[in-house]
Amino acid sequence: MNFQQAFFDELEKIAKEMIVGGKGDNKPISQFDKKEFAKGMRVEREHTKSRKAASEIARDHLTEDPHYYSKLMRAGLADELKKKAMKGTQGDLFGNPKPKPTPKPSQPPPKPPITVNPPPDLGAGDTAWHG
Repeated sequence: MNFQQAFFDELEKIAKEMIVGGKGDNKPISQFDKKEFAKGMRVEREHTKSRKAASEIARDHLTEDPHYYSKLMRAGLADELKKKAMKGTQGDLFGNPKPKPTPKPSQPPPKPPITVNPPPDLGAGDTAWHG
């Protein structure tokens, strides 16, 4: 293990100890707005490698203010949330990438044949127009 990795591992341990007792502890993610929580995860993942730590930090902020990350974005303090930065990075609430969509078939399904009923047999000498 190199010095840089050991340093970050130690910081991670310290951060985990500091997070204990946050306002959002033990609150399920379902109690938060999904879009706001996803914004929080994107912002906090810029500061930690740990999804769990990012989740705890986001829950703490959202417990204090349910619109924390929207306000941060409007104030211009969340570069992670700019559209350009978000392009291609949207995933689930924990930052996992979205599954790739299933490809569309190259050809549309065939259309059913159109059938036209023939006109009824009018019989001999009968005409459609009587004049």
